Amino acid sequence: MRICFFDGADRIELGPRSSLADAPSMLGERSGASRIELREPWQADSFICRHFAGSDEIHRLRVLLSALESLVHLLDDHEVRRQVASKLWSGELCAYVYPYLRPMHVRAPASGAVEEVVAPVSAATRKRLPVVKASSESANRAEPVALTFVEIELLDMQGQPVAGESYVIALPNGTQHSGVLDELGRARVDGLDPGNCQVTFPKLDRHAVERWKGS
Repeated sequence: MRICFFDGADRIELGPRSSLADAPSMLGERSGASRIELREPWQADSFICRHFAGSDEIHRLRVLLSALESLVHLLDDHEVRRQVASKLWSGELCAYVYPYLRPMHVRAPASGAVEEVVAPVSAATRKRLPVVKASSESANRAEPVALTFVEIELLDMQGQPVAGESYVIALPNGTQHSGVLDELGRARVDGLDPGNCQVTFPKLDRHAVERWKGS
């Protein structure tokens, strides 16, 4: 059981010595954690009163103390603080402080349109850096549109290719492309804008209409 709280920007952990024995290695060698030395009883009392003076904080001390003692619920707030301070002074409890680490230098990737900048490292001197805008030439440069293709194949009722048949393709840009199917009943048109195409076979459609009118 541990209690974690902050003193300004520094993080402090309070708990049994057995659970905090490896505290300096919890965040690695660069954590900078160090044990808070409370050599006198009054120092331990002052530490507890300072960080756990509020009535809403006493519950955290009760939970911590209940892991070491029984019948903690029968103790008043003053006695809970006194016992925690006593165990802190005797070494049964201990506290470690993890000092606030300032952010490291960060460099933004440089490009032809963006200059290299260094992020500030101090909160007191942190300022908004000017944004370097891309040049108007690169900003106005339109992204190329990937072109596509359409491929058609015409088979008869027996699954055989229909060669030499005329076709018309209505393209997405509103224009039309016409041609004749090859010996395999196929045709392909490349370099088209993405979108929906409509394929028709004028001769076959006209013959179908004539047969329907003659029936």
